[in-house]
Amino acid sequence: MALLYRAIWADRGDDLVDTGRATFAAWLAEKKLKVELPESGVAQGDAVDVEVAQVEDGEIRALRIRLNEERAVRGGEERWTTTAHWMTDGGESWVWVDVEWVSDNAFARQPDIAAPKLIRLLLAAENGADPVDRLSGSPRRVAAAEVDQLVETIYSATRSVPVVVFAPDARISPEDYSKRVREVARRLAGCADVRMLTAESEAAFDDLQRDASMSVFNGAARVFLPGIDPANPMPWRHQYVRSHLLSDRPGTAAARIGQLVLPRMVAQRPPVLYRTHVKQLLNQSLGEQTAWEAMALELDERLTQLRHDTEALRDEKDLALMEALDSEREAADALQKLDALRAEFRTQGQVPELIEQEAGSAVLVTSCADAVELGATLKHVVIHPDAPRDIDRMDQSPNSELWGQRVWTHLQALDAYASNKGPGFKIWCETSGHPRPIAAKFIAMTESETVRTNESLRRHRDLPIDKSISSAGITEMLAHIKSIQGGGMQIPRIYFHDDTKGRTGKVHVGFIGPHDLVPNTLSS
Repeated sequence: MALLYRAIWADRGDDLVDTGRATFAAWLAEKKLKVELPESGVAQGDAVDVEVAQVEDGEIRALRIRLNEERAVRGGEERWTTTAHWMTDGGESWVWVDVEWVSDNAFARQPDIAAPKLIRLLLAAENGADPVDRLSGSPRRVAAAEVDQLVETIYSATRSVPVVVFAPDARISPEDYSKRVREVARRLAGCADVRMLTAESEAAFDDLQRDASMSVFNGAARVFLPGIDPANPMPWRHQYVRSHLLSDRPGTAAARIGQLVLPRMVAQRPPVLYRTHVKQLLNQSLGEQTAWEAMALELDERLTQLRHDTEALRDEKDLALMEALDSEREAADALQKLDALRAEFRTQGQVPELIEQEAGSAVLVTSCADAVELGATLKHVVIHPDAPRDIDRMDQSPNSELWGQRVWTHLQALDAYASNKGPGFKIWCETSGHPRPIAAKFIAMTESETVRTNESLRRHRDLPIDKSISSAGITEMLAHIKSIQGGGMQIPRIYFHDDTKGRTGKVHVGFIGPHDLVPNTLSS
């Protein structure tokens, strides 16, 4: 059975369980399935059955309703299962709805999925979903004056669902643009917050997001995933769909955006309250399980975890592709420059191959330890003796050679910058034309606001430095280099203090080590 749709949200509505039951009953009546919702147990109708389990245990109240529908279709039969949960422990409350599908035709194509109307009824009836996660089945038009609020929502550390932002499309009429976005919002109800920019708000949004490469324009759409670090937004994670791929048919646009959103939402794990308490209570209420039922529940848990792991691997694959593309571009650029230099030498009667032979090979770096050792020889970079941390742990990774090469390259870039006395490391890398700069995407000159305002996180940035700069031998370092984008919490980071215009005229490194030693809000 394929899980096609999953919506989970924290709810603050009153009488959550009772409202859920009443709303499900109204949905059943609207579907005209000729089956009554039982108080508990199973009720059957024509090619349909509905199962209800409800428990109360102290402050915990939970309700599960499962609707199974058998449908005859061309080429066989298919079964649709909608399972809804409502649960509360008196403090937190949750709604969770799954839609599953299976066909007896092995060659049946998995259908495009839309949120069941039950979701829109629940959101309308309860109206208690967390305001950070706007889950309505209709889009919200964003005026120019509301762009700041939209950006704040996109970068919110507590947001748990994607925000899908559309820009107006000059190829279609305003009415068709509205239809496109409304259809996407309808299909993704409960799974995404869908927004419509206007011509005015598109320009304002672009002004705020252009530098981070996170804008949306010319009829395109962008899916902003949760958990964005403002200091390192990783634009490649937030997929950009150009207008011609959305077509002029609302259904096509909705299916394309759904392919980006729904697999990630299906990979969500059930709420902790369910996993630790409610699941066992609900199963007990249905009586003793058979061995096959127990096995099925265990497999379902494993399948959910595998979906979650698959999404993480998909992110890593996308990152690896971006890194590979960047490497190909850099190699092609280097080869083109090499050809031009060789040609110039030949016009001057010289043999470039002999010059290259005299220059020798690049310094061999096979580990992070090699990079730190070589870094100590740089003239304009000071690596504090206490800066290297857990280098051996990083060098136990199969990626240690790549990481070491990157650390060495980035230390050389800092050295070249310090010798040039540039206008700031990131700006220098973007504008100097020097052969040693690194890509700006690896550089963050500060930390996100959530880190800067969190004392327990910020204290990890109090790092050792030469006493000629700070008499205490410690200073706050927020500027850092990410040797690899993404890649988990073991990858190297370099934190530094720029004193190129100060007393020493050098860059001081206060930390080289794995990311988990300088945690941020995404570390958990």
